[in-house]
Amino acid sequence: MQNLKNYHLDRKLLSIIVAVAMVISMFAWTAGTANAAQTGANDININTAQDLADFAADVNNGNTYLGSTVTLTASIDLRSLGVDWTPIGLATIGSDPGTNSPVILVGGGFAGTFEGGGNTISNLTINTDVSGYGLFGYLAPAGTIQNLTVSGTVTATAAATDAIGGVVAYNSGIINHVTNNASVAAANSHNVGGIAGFNNGYYGNNLPNGIITNCQNTGAITGLSKAGGITGENAGVINSCSNAITGVVTNPGSGKNGAGGIAGRNGNNDTALEAGEIFDCYNAAPVSTSDGRWGGGIVGFENALSTTINCYDVGAVTGYEDDYPIIGSNENPAVTVLDNYSLDSIPPTTVEDDRTGTRKDQIYMQSVAFAELLETKAYGDNVWAGAAGVYPALTYTAPVPPPSGGGTHNDYAVIYLSHDGDDESLAPDAPATPVATLGKAVALADQSSVAGVYVNVLDTIDFAATQSIFGNGISVQWHGSDDTMFTVVAHSTTPVNLTLGGLKIDGEDVDTVFAVEGNASAAAGLTLRNNTSIDECGTAIDMVAYGNLTLNQSTIGGTNYSVRLEDSTDTMTIFTGPGQSLDVDSVVYLADGDVITLNSALTSDLTVETEDDPADGEVLVAVAADSDIADASVPFLQFFGSGVDFVADGTDIYAVSASR
Repeated sequence: MQNLKNYHLDRKLLSIIVAVAMVISMFAWTAGTANAAQTGANDININTAQDLADFAADVNNGNTYLGSTVTLTASIDLRSLGVDWTPIGLATIGSDPGTNSPVILVGGGFAGTFEGGGNTISNLTINTDVSGYGLFGYLAPAGTIQNLTVSGTVTATAAATDAIGGVVAYNSGIINHVTNNASVAAANSHNVGGIAGFNNGYYGNNLPNGIITNCQNTGAITGLSKAGGITGENAGVINSCSNAITGVVTNPGSGKNGAGGIAGRNGNNDTALEAGEIFDCYNAAPVSTSDGRWGGGIVGFENALSTTINCYDVGAVTGYEDDYPIIGSNENPAVTVLDNYSLDSIPPTTVEDDRTGTRKDQIYMQSVAFAELLETKAYGDNVWAGAAGVYPALTYTAPVPPPSGGGTHNDYAVIYLSHDGDDESLAPDAPATPVATLGKAVALADQSSVAGVYVNVLDTIDFAATQSIFGNGISVQWHGSDDTMFTVVAHSTTPVNLTLGGLKIDGEDVDTVFAVEGNASAAAGLTLRNNTSIDECGTAIDMVAYGNLTLNQSTIGGTNYSVRLEDSTDTMTIFTGPGQSLDVDSVVYLADGDVITLNSALTSDLTVETEDDPADGEVLVAVAADSDIADASVPFLQFFGSGVDFVADGTDIYAVSASR
């Protein structure tokens, strides 16, 4: 395996180019904050508890402080205010339909830099029955909080509250070198954490976001689901963070909830969409899931898109089911969990796999040699420190990683993909040797330092096992001689599902890019999302039989068909979330009996061609119950054919006889 100094942050940066041009005209500090001295056009100092409260009110009135630095010049005791704390950056929080993760509906949050100066904000007191509470409510994508310690109590009492944190409720920015000593008691809440309730590196924007680095938690954390010492759910990057022995994580609920020393969940469950990264972290505290499942010393649950690497656990994990020292439940251990370690006396003592990491005894884990082993795989230099007789400590001087990875690892210009390629050809000096899997090809392309690197497909690639492959705008080009670029085929009784994201697939006039075929005992599924595109081909997707196609935030087209549903057993579902769209550049073909399901408002035109004139009352487009579609005229929908009218009743689009 590569040294993690290169590995972690080489993975995805190639096509993430963040360009933020800021022309900022900030409001002058209001008269009510006379003790907050201005040090420049956009910078202020915070000297007292009242200054901090006035600053919070100013942010909550709409001043995001984008581009400003707010400096805490001294430690502050909030008890002098005599009232419960109102967060800096209040926001209205909803739930994303694709992940059930919280999303910001209303509120600009704080988008500047809060420089703590090594000071402490003490006696933070919060008692709330609404979502989004902590010292800060919403830290926006351009925001940073650094060099700060927080202590006190945060309590949330109401059922179904979401995003409750000691320092930040909902983080879309950067939190660096921050310690939380506050207890967070939210036994009825989701996404509960010491540093952040929810760490967002996935939804809502393309700015640097969702990064927690060099942070510590010492406060006890209680949450109904998705509870963690650092964050409740991680959809971003966490590195060089720790949960001390006093940071006991408790999940009093039942079911698949997720509780972890670092994160309750790393990525969302069900359909994996969020890609969380956790590395160079450790947990020393007990983690309890009570009557629930998914308890882990580092992570309670991890999806197939996420990673947990170079971490260790010495805290006990107890619960009803799926409780292990590293990860309680892991969807893809071979890919996502590497080089983790746990104390061999932590149950289950007879197990050693991805859920436990490598088991080591106390003598070894309290040695300089163990700290040196962690350091060899760390992101950055001088990340881990060790001494005889103590567990390795973090120096909290790791560099802040870019969002979703990045960096440079090799100088590939072309990654060759062939079904019989050398499956071990990850060496950076051997770019001409083909690889056999699309996942490895995309990973190599993501790591390249060459602008415009692409994957060159030499022959048909078969997918016969469920997997998810996500890139960041990687170009996949066809240079083979066969008539199909990729096949997704279910064999026997085992279904197969392929999920792709962030790929630009250029068919180079190939007849079919994807052929998807299941059987009566096992369906074959294909999901395209995250700005995946298919073009320059005859047919983008050919659903041969027993195929399930899901399209979300993608662009597809071909000279013949965007999608061809050949058999009545095929299904096609279009889902578009807030701010997302699906572009279909050519006809979708429906065989007799096939139906398209719209799960929310379609924001692009959809043209449908039927096999024959449909029968009276035959439903061609089914509208899901939770859809935003209410317009009976459905102007975005067009049909080829004659002799029938197509009628929308607000629920479905169906055919009725017309005069011939």
